Amino acid sequence: MANKKNDRLVDGIIKAHYKYLDETNLSDRVAREMRKVDRIIFVGTCHKDEDIYNPKKIIEIGFEQTCSQPTMVAHMADKLRLRPGYKLLEVGTGCGYSTAVHALLISPGGTLISVERHLELMRRSEDNLVKWYNTLPKSKTGNSKRYQAQVNESLTGFDIELILKNEITKVLLRYGNAFNGYLRYQPYDRIVLTAGANIEYDDTPLVQQLKDGGILLYPKIDYAGIGSMCLVKKKDPLERNEYGTVCFVRLVPQ
Repeated sequence: MANKKNDRLVDGIIKAHYKYLDETNLSDRVAREMRKVDRIIFVGTCHKDEDIYNPKKIIEIGFEQTCSQPTMVAHMADKLRLRPGYKLLEVGTGCGYSTAVHALLISPGGTLISVERHLELMRRSEDNLVKWYNTLPKSKTGNSKRYQAQVNESLTGFDIELILKNEITKVLLRYGNAFNGYLRYQPYDRIVLTAGANIEYDDTPLVQQLKDGGILLYPKIDYAGIGSMCLVKKKDPLERNEYGTVCFVRLVPQ
């Protein structure tokens, strides 16, 4: 069921008259999908509504991690240029808010691998995603299939199959550190870091895990957490651009 407060949140992103990541306008497609993702499901009711539904409000979720401001989530999703059927690696699941937005944008038929280094957050995000999925109109989604993934020597996780737009979209939640990527499911159409990293694009194996023409998007920050959004497109030669000024918690190296 649609939430008018969440609609006002998205309207606030759309109506903002300032550049965000060097863009003024949010695409209609990203705005439409974000209306389906109620932020309160992911951050919980212990916060005030004026914080939950504030487009520019960062919310702490524990373990020194945050749920990024919705404006940032929206414009990062726009920069990724996600399409149905894409395979996306998301480094840092957090509470699952961005994960839900990304899952809709690669539907139908996409696969999202999201890796979280905090076991409790990974489990919480799985619960949040299933709760969110159950709020979607059943006539459009069908039934959710949920089961615990097999465990290998160092990794546990959940595989979630969601019926989105009449086809299965897979969301694979994994426990671990994906600072250097996640080899098992490569190559990826897109890779996104939801926390900041003090790395250069040519010093990371993440680019090598992209398909030709694929995009890596990450906040390139200093030790104070301040920097710019870096977009790298895998081509010959590599194409690299930086946007805006951003502030993020730091991604912990392996």
